[in-house]
Amino acid sequence: MKLHVNENCICCGACMSIAPDLFSDFSDGTSVPVDKELNNEEMKLAQEAIDSCPVSAISFTENNAENLSTSLDTEEELPKAA
Repeated sequence: MKLHVNENCICCGACMSIAPDLFSDFSDGTSVPVDKELNNEEMKLAQEAIDSCPVSAISFTENNAENLSTSLDTEEELPKAA
């Protein structure tokens, strides 16, 4: 699991105060989560940050980008219309 911060973020800093190793300074008006798979201890801290967010801007997400690119690479070519 990874973290995601959506456009509802108001840059209050709650997440950074709870889990400073999981969030960096604000960029483009939102908090920036680390781009890595979280271990069990980080998941606990991340959940605290999620629970403390006043606008519910933080969520867990699975990294499906690799699966998507793999499925696109292996897609069969569709027959052309006659």
